Parts: sequence; C-alpha cells; structure tokens
Amino acid sequence: MVIAVDGGSRGNNRNDPKSQAAYGVFFGPNCHRNTYGLVPQSAPQTSSRAELEAVRKALELVQGMKQAGEIEDWREIIIKLDSDYVAKSLGEYVWTWERNGYMTRKGTPVEHAGLIRELHGTITRLEQNGAVPFWSFVGEWNREADALVNQALDVSLIESQHLFGILSAPLSPSQLFQCLRHNRMRLTVVMRTREGTGTCDFGMDALSKGSFRIVREAGTAFRCPGGC
Repeated sequence: MVIAVDGGSRGNNRNDPKSQAAYGVFFGPNCHRNTYGLVPQSAPQTSSRAELEAVRKALELVQGMKQAGEIEDWREIIIKLDSDYVAKSLGEYVWTWERNGYMTRKGTPVEHAGLIRELHGTITRLEQNGAVPFWSFVGEWNREADALVNQALDVSLIESQHLFGILSAPLSPSQLFQCLRHNRMRLTVVMRTREGTGTCDFGMDALSKGSFRIVREAGTAFRCPGGC
C-alpha cells in the first residue's frame, strides 16, 4: 500500500497569528479515505508541523483499516512524501533522539518532539506485522496530496472571509470574484436582491444589490440559480 501525504503553510511563521497550516492524505483516485484538514491552532502553523500531522492522519487511517480487518496479511505500508525532514526524522534521526531523550547535539529540545515520539511509537507497533518505509519525492511527484493541502487552506480562506452563511456584503463583488477565481471554485448561490432571487455570471452585478447565501460548493466556475 502506498499513501501519499503532504503538508503546507501559508505564512509558515510560528510567530504570525495569520499563518495557517494544513495537511493532505491521498490513498488513490476517488478513494473515500482521501482527506485533508487544518493543523490545530494550538500547534505551530509551519510546514514541518503540517507534514508530521499528515503522517499522523495517514497512520490513524491505517490503524482503523487494520482494526476493521481490511488490510490483513499486509507486508508494507509506504508513506510517500516530499519532505526530507519528515522522512529522515522518522526513519533515521529518531533512533538517536530516543537515546538522547529527544535532545539535539546542541543540547536543545528536538522540534515537535512530542508528535515525533508519538509517531515513532505508532510506526514501531505497525512494524510488528510489516515494514513502514518513507519514500521522499520532489513536489511534482506528490501533487495529489499537495492538492488536498491547498484544498484545506482554500476552504479555510473562504470560511475566514465569512462566505458561508448569510452575508451583508463584507466583500465587494470584485473581491469575491478574485477569491473564487483564485481558488478555482464553483459556487451555487441563492441571491437576494431588491428585484428578487436571480442569476448572475462572473460579473456578479447582483451582489451589489443585497445579501446572499452560499448553499453548495461545486467546482470551477461561478453560477447562481434564478433568472436575472
């Protein structure tokens, strides 16, 4: 079994409250186990943390499959990623850190030590039945998991702009258009205008006429029901 994981951060600064990190886990095309999510706000909002969170989520799903008897007699679970940091941390450095109490050669605590210790324990238990190697690729070879990371961050952006729910024009029509185009999203929208519910195209002139409710996310263009 090969599982692709990735993590990323917009801002990538643990000291910047505006930074947001996310992870993605990809099992295969149209697989219901493919998933993404945001790194908890209590954790550093950095790419390295997000990469580790992606591995944690992947292993969590694997354990669920194992407990359900879906992957009996497995021999190898390959974690594919584009982070040498994570691959070497969990596949190489962790043995030294275990002996040193998760302290670096400089005598400072290993970054993300708690999570790395947890992951090492999980992997060690899984290795009682088979191997859990890490394959590190350049980003282009991990584009599916990377796309899930961006999807998580894009959804976070939409929600942070208060686009879900009833709005009273917090964004101008041009700002909303740019946001949708940037995120390559199609939205089905119920418009409330002074003329009544209507349809608009990417010009979105009707947005200036009243508040609106986003009721369903779909794909790559902007569409709203009705007939304006």
